[in-house]
Amino acid sequence: MLKSPINMQEVIINNMPKVKLLIIDIDHTLVKAKDQLFYKQYKQAVNKSVAKFLEIDLKRGTGVANFYREHFGGGEQALFSGTIGEYFPKYGDRSPDYQILYNQMIKINPKGHFQKHSDELDIIAKIRDRGITVVAATSTPDVLSRKILKECGFDPEKDFDMFVAYAKESGPPKMILKEKLFKGVVDKFNTLPSDALSIGDSYQYDILPALALGMKTCLFSSEPPAQYNGDSCQDLVEYLTYI
Repeated sequence: MLKSPINMQEVIINNMPKVKLLIIDIDHTLVKAKDQLFYKQYKQAVNKSVAKFLEIDLKRGTGVANFYREHFGGGEQALFSGTIGEYFPKYGDRSPDYQILYNQMIKINPKGHFQKHSDELDIIAKIRDRGITVVAATSTPDVLSRKILKECGFDPEKDFDMFVAYAKESGPPKMILKEKLFKGVVDKFNTLPSDALSIGDSYQYDILPALALGMKTCLFSSEPPAQYNGDSCQDLVEYLTYI
């Protein structure tokens, strides 16, 4: 396992010359808020959405969301998994709902919470100039993600070959589609999984589906889980420089 400081020479020799497609996570990976408290609004949006979904008060809605955070890795799974009736029979069976959280999250205003990510923007441009396809993927609603990217200096239509985000009708792509998303991307760009690299901060959504397809991975984290044997890094700019 590569840990910080990353062994760049080993990465270059063993991996980078073969990369033809880069799938990179946006939030907490490519871009970050100046104050991480900004992301507390995401958690609050989930709590409010669960309460509305179940037609209960915010305190009880937060309790349900916390149950899903503890057992399934995210409170939003109360909305997406279709398992409310199984774990909370008193609320009955309910079909997954993607719109409630979407509508709540797009109320978040990122203006002033981000700064220009000039280094990241420059490196992404250089990577594409070298013929590597760059796909940016996020579980943030498309409307909000575009605003965040604009604050950071990115134009998703010009700076990436493909931009994939949470749509109101279909939900967060990595959470809902999982391996199917990554398979669809490599197929779209006619790339072998072994020639593709996924970078992100979520072991569950950025790394595991990619590994299942045989892709290269880099977990953007200071504390990779013990079971992860792929690349890891803390300095994204330095890592991207060597792709």
